[in-house]
Amino acid sequence: MNFDDSAIFMRTMLDHSSQEQQLYIYSLYKQTLEGDAPPSCPSGGFAAKAKWKAWDKQRGTPPEEARQLYVKIARRLQELHQKSTLADIDTMMINP
Repeated sequence: MNFDDSAIFMRTMLDHSSQEQQLYIYSLYKQTLEGDAPPSCPSGGFAAKAKWKAWDKQRGTPPEEARQLYVKIARRLQELHQKSTLADIDTMMINP
């Protein structure tokens, strides 16, 4: 799974993630694509500030390192999702 595939998969998993997890994934995504966050927090409400704060925590992380971690997390989530789906199917077949 490459970065682009990981980004597509992660979008499908957002509904199953906490806000904290979503912000962490967002921060790795932004760090990968743009490097460090701007030095000052943008205006734009609570959501924009939360995203900036999460991204700013990645300050100094090399984009390639952020990319590798993003892909690693996506792969692990995909493995867990597939196992969960298979387990759900098995459960449905055993206990219809």
